[in-house]
Amino acid sequence: SIWRDVLVASLAIQLVGLATPLFTQVIIDKVIVHQTHSTLIVLGVALVLCVFFTSGMTWLRQYLVLHTGNRIDAVLGSQVFKHLLRLPLPYFEQRPTGTLVARLQGVETIREFVSGAAVTLILDLPFLLVFLAVMFAYSWQLSLIAVGLLGAIALISFLVAPLFREKLNQQFMLGARNQAFLTEYVAGMTTVKSLQMEPDIDRKYGDCLAQYLAAGFSTRQVGNSYQVVANGLEQVMTLAILIVGALLVMRNDGFTVGMLVAFQMFASRMSQPLL
Repeated sequence: SIWRDVLVASLAIQLVGLATPLFTQVIIDKVIVHQTHSTLIVLGVALVLCVFFTSGMTWLRQYLVLHTGNRIDAVLGSQVFKHLLRLPLPYFEQRPTGTLVARLQGVETIREFVSGAAVTLILDLPFLLVFLAVMFAYSWQLSLIAVGLLGAIALISFLVAPLFREKLNQQFMLGARNQAFLTEYVAGMTTVKSLQMEPDIDRKYGDCLAQYLAAGFSTRQVGNSYQVVANGLEQVMTLAILIVGALLVMRNDGFTVGMLVAFQMFASRMSQPLL
């Protein structure tokens, strides 16, 4: 039931997103040319209502997704803990406490996925195909430019994903090791003090922390590199559509300035999930 409501909200958001460029096209091609102030007021009010409606539906969709994520987190967390209680004693004797706690907290990763951008992209993907069909109806030349550059961004994302996942796993394992180290030695601080192990423990923790920070820096560098390349290609797409679109407008073949602006808005909407 909740996912049905989320799907309905996504449909409403995408339909309004489809209407906004069309209203913009009418304002540029019809209202400004004929100077019809009354039509401008009507369309302006319609655009404002579209903005408020989209904001409200986006908030509602995100609320439903977050609510579902919390329910999944509660069920999984409870089931994982019950499973942990049923494990034999040797399982706990062979693993540090901190590592077990870190793995229990890994359930939160599933909730973050459910309530994150990935699920929103999955829900919006069928509607993006509708946007693509409308773009081809406007201009197949500009659509090929958009598809080519957006396809390049998607390909880079596909190639980078395994590396990024590997970096995240490495960072998680090092973080679990750090947490296990802290948990074990803080719990055994009496022994550490009695044996005067503070300098040795401090040096070991410093090494562990340095490795964890280096892994986090490497992970963020992969993400930053992808963002730079993806944003660069998106800007190239915008400029290419503008230049080729201007040539189409100057040919006077029925492609208008308003259609060019509307097409840019459609292309921008298509690129958002990839950035």
